Amino acid sequence: MKAERISDTRRRIYRLIVDGLGPGVGMSVPSVIKTLNKNGDGPSRKTVYRHVNELAKAGYIRKIRGTRSPALYERSEKAALLDDLDTPSCHPLVTSLNGGGPNVQNCCNPDNNTVFIPTAEAHINGRYIYPVLKIGELYEPFRVRDPDGEISDVTVWEPEPRQLRGVQYYCGHVPIHGGINIQYWEGREPAVHIWPTPVELIPGHVHEAEGDLADRAQQVANWLGRYGGWRLGIPRYSSNEGEDKGIHYACNDPAIIANIPEGFRPASDTGYWCDSTPGPLSVETDDVARAEAVVNFAAITRDLRRDQADIRRDLAAAVDAKSQAILQLRYDMLGREMTVWEALSGLVDLQHHAVDAMVRSEAIRSSIITARASAPEDSAAEAATDNGGMYQ
Repeated sequence: MKAERISDTRRRIYRLIVDGLGPGVGMSVPSVIKTLNKNGDGPSRKTVYRHVNELAKAGYIRKIRGTRSPALYERSEKAALLDDLDTPSCHPLVTSLNGGGPNVQNCCNPDNNTVFIPTAEAHINGRYIYPVLKIGELYEPFRVRDPDGEISDVTVWEPEPRQLRGVQYYCGHVPIHGGINIQYWEGREPAVHIWPTPVELIPGHVHEAEGDLADRAQQVANWLGRYGGWRLGIPRYSSNEGEDKGIHYACNDPAIIANIPEGFRPASDTGYWCDSTPGPLSVETDDVARAEAVVNFAAITRDLRRDQADIRRDLAAAVDAKSQAILQLRYDMLGREMTVWEALSGLVDLQHHAVDAMVRSEAIRSSIITARASAPEDSAAEAATDNGGMYQ
């Protein structure tokens, strides 16, 4: 299983060419060159075109039909692998600071790092067996026409047969899908055995892998019939493990592998195991649902981080709103306290006025009492003076 790497420069070009003008709206290659060289230190025109061609060849981007001079690109079948690639140097392209346009400084800032793309594949632990209805060319090279129309001789079968348990068989090699090994077994029931090469797993499409492997085997059967005159019947899959097994799903995502100690073996009931034959180390399973979870690990992690960021943002907003409400309550309480103090101050003033009134009332009362106490003496003196003239 291969380990694929991607440079910062290629990541920046990918992001600009698929999302440079907005989500799903990419820039043309000349615009990408201009954007990356805004400060005069970007990659050359030749380098950018090389990266674009390699991204298209690898299945990450494809030309939009009807666009040319310059051509525009969109995401292809493997784009999810780059979209889910989570690196610290990648940030949203579109910002409000530049009118919603691309901010190349936020586009995977170059730190001269090369990161691994999480790769996953499905491979067989068994073979597809086709009954032979008609034996085709077995000793001479096949006359094969390539996509450019050139005809060449292709040697498929080894010249000498081999023996196993008294049965003679021939080993061969078909030059499609990276080269697929085949065998022709003679005997009472002659058959062609085909071992298709692994198929790459794409997030969200893991369940299609078993069909893709069978399709590759069928393409070999068709190729033998077209160029070698063979006619094969309906195939059956022969597993090395049992009836319901034989398809292995492997993933070497560094986010997973980096956390597996050397020599670690998962418990058998987990449905996973570790394998490094051939390298690099990968996590494998024969269950489609488990494989989907492993292949989608980057996307699941990304979504969890986004959810956590949303929760933190919502929590901060809630705390801020509660803080504002508490402050408002404090202000309202202070206002009410001021009202109470003002009322108490008025009450104190009223009490002072009442005391003053009482003091004045008491003074008046004392005056009245004093006045009344002196009133009889004055009356007796008047009576002694005014006696009708009887005493002179």
